[in-house]
Amino acid sequence: MRCDVASVFHVKRAAEDPPSFLWTTRRAQAESRPFEVRVAARGRVASLHETGCKLRDVMRAAFLIVVFVFACDGSSDGSPSEPSEMPSTANSASSNQQDQQDDHDQQDDRDSNGTESYVELVVLADRRVAPDAFESALRARAVQTRRTAARSLARLHDIAAVTLLRRALRDPDAEVRRHAALGLGGLEDAAPPEAERALLTALAAEELVDNRAAQLWDLGRIAGAGALGAFRDAIAADEPMLREGACRGLGAYGLRDRPLPGALLRRVASRARDDQNRAVRLACAYALTRIDPPEGTDREAIKGDLVHALEDPAPEVRAMATRALAAYGPAAAALAARTADADWQVSVQAFRALGREVGLDRGQRAAEALRGSLARALADDRVSSTEAHVLMTALGALEAEARSPRVFAVSRETMDRLSATAEGEPVSRARGLVHCRAAALYDRGRGWPGAVADCGLGQVGRNEQRLLEVGVIAASDGADAQRAVYLRRLHREGDSSVRQAVLGAMATVLVPELWTLVLEGLAAEDDVGVVIAACDAVVALASVWAETANVDTPVLSVRAPGTPGPRAALAHRRGPALGAIHRGLAAAGETLVTGDDLEGLQSWLRAVRTIGDRGFLERLRVLAGHANPTVRALALDVLGRQSDEDPPEVRSISNVILPSDVPTRNSRVVFVTDAGTITVELEAEAAPTTVARFVALARDGYFDGLLFHRVVPAFVVQGGDPRGDGYGGPGWSQRCEDNRLRYERGTLGMALAGRDTGGSQFFIAHGPQPHLDGRYTAFGHVVDGIDHLDNLLVGARIERVRLLD
Repeated sequence: MRCDVASVFHVKRAAEDPPSFLWTTRRAQAESRPFEVRVAARGRVASLHETGCKLRDVMRAAFLIVVFVFACDGSSDGSPSEPSEMPSTANSASSNQQDQQDDHDQQDDRDSNGTESYVELVVLADRRVAPDAFESALRARAVQTRRTAARSLARLHDIAAVTLLRRALRDPDAEVRRHAALGLGGLEDAAPPEAERALLTALAAEELVDNRAAQLWDLGRIAGAGALGAFRDAIAADEPMLREGACRGLGAYGLRDRPLPGALLRRVASRARDDQNRAVRLACAYALTRIDPPEGTDREAIKGDLVHALEDPAPEVRAMATRALAAYGPAAAALAARTADADWQVSVQAFRALGREVGLDRGQRAAEALRGSLARALADDRVSSTEAHVLMTALGALEAEARSPRVFAVSRETMDRLSATAEGEPVSRARGLVHCRAAALYDRGRGWPGAVADCGLGQVGRNEQRLLEVGVIAASDGADAQRAVYLRRLHREGDSSVRQAVLGAMATVLVPELWTLVLEGLAAEDDVGVVIAACDAVVALASVWAETANVDTPVLSVRAPGTPGPRAALAHRRGPALGAIHRGLAAAGETLVTGDDLEGLQSWLRAVRTIGDRGFLERLRVLAGHANPTVRALALDVLGRQSDEDPPEVRSISNVILPSDVPTRNSRVVFVTDAGTITVELEAEAAPTTVARFVALARDGYFDGLLFHRVVPAFVVQGGDPRGDGYGGPGWSQRCEDNRLRYERGTLGMALAGRDTGGSQFFIAHGPQPHLDGRYTAFGHVVDGIDHLDNLLVGARIERVRLLD
């Protein structure tokens, strides 16, 4: 077998020589250990390992290494020249030239200065090191190294990286510039003024249309006033990609709650209505879902454009226009017509939008639309999963008018029609879930749970019914004492998810005796979900204290004058309660810190901040140095209110990815569910550490048998939680990996509870969700079985996850 010295030699960093370098070709990484010969050159040690090569091959390799090392030290400062100040036309105009450069760098992603390899840079980003660790890589001759460095910098979300990102924004390589712009835009509200100025300068100089479109979105994320002129110009551009980028940027701008001139908003609506490009119409309709129209805006004209867009040939545009129309209503007639749309996601969005208008006619139009949807679903006496999505959304849209005679009647009618099944005909879970939603609406109408306790036609579990009972009690205006008794029973009989729901309902049932449930929850060291719910209950109940802190008489209510109300009673008992809460929070803090539960620590910190307890300063100082930025920022905020001391040093991240685990190519996984099989391609380059950890979990069988515990129709399905309540995970956290993958139909993303809090929970988007772009790590997309995605209902089971490739 021929010995290919050029592809197997391996120069390793010597521990005693920090300035030395590592060069690992992709083929060398695949070898177990190449051949080894020790060669010393100017203080550096090169290591090669024999694997079948003859002596002449070894000597040739040694000679090449000596030449290589001396060549690296030949320059005065060991670094290549600075990238050009502005993008090079020759470098950006020809995709063929770029592809040739890419091919070269795939063989050798090292430059002669010895900057870090792709794998090393990925690991550094996963460690969340200081930005200056990537400076030398950004100056590398090898384009692939600069690309990886820029991408890694973007993932840090560190203001200290702005200077380096601005430099990378002038790189001759288009992809480096694209990553740099992503990093600046990702800083959002924290971005300094020079970040926006750099993006505007780059936008003016950029020659590649796709880069300019991306930079418009990045400008929108920063949401500075200087970007409005760029949006105004781009939305009138000839290139569809620029028009789309402008509207995506304006949607991001709206997420930051920035004001927008009415005239510009009108142009956006016009593009949503009649632009020739589908992607532009979609992006502009999305922008209208995120921008609050300023006073003086011609709302009727914009509403007219959106009503016209409801007839768009593309269902995703119709769905987005329906979402936008909810902010420019009333438009009940147009929305009711869309509830019968051929695309189920459009129907779902139409019912949601109608839900915002039910108060105008006491739910009459929405109730009639529900009857029509129910008739279509039962035409063949079967309820499909997509029909269930539509019907459950329709029933939820009517909740605000549950006591309206029309709504009360249609809820009863829906229950009866679903209960009437042919003898011997099996009942689907889809039908059972809709039946329970109708029962919940019916019980809300009569003010007390009853129908939900026996709903579901045998397809819904008892704890699922109890969760609905909690919801009915929370919405009821019955006597607080009776509601408290009911909640106590549910808390005693239900599982963890029911206990969490009861704690969440306490702010609506203000009976002092229920505090014992909160204190029990804070001490529930074996159930982190209940601990978190108890911390959240402390925050919710604190609003009661805020309302009654200076009240010596009962607050105004329907009670007879002079009768102590629960709010006043809580206020009078504030002192003793706080002492007990302090002890409870101490126990909860111990549980959450021991388990390093990132979501739980955030809830605990919010509870401590809310009650202003100064008894946790030492624990706050520890959390102020936490490795996770979300926990750290919240702890610093609480500590800043209670202490003037400087925060401690930040702890290092414990679960850093191993270099050997970093993937270098895409792979595929198959979700075998009880609703069908879904194949997903994982994007290794866009999110290498996320993919690596997901694959490791799948290989270990972690996902096998788990449920999709959350399904929001026309939004996402979510799974990967071993607890099944949204609070479970693998015991470690995954850092966010910002990239430019978009949330489209079938995109796989990482669920979060704040920055860098990912784990095993994932979600798959039903359709385009632009507001998630750049905020949640996208790391794959469905390539087969997309229709089965629509069949997933809450409680659907993952039988197994199988790795391909």
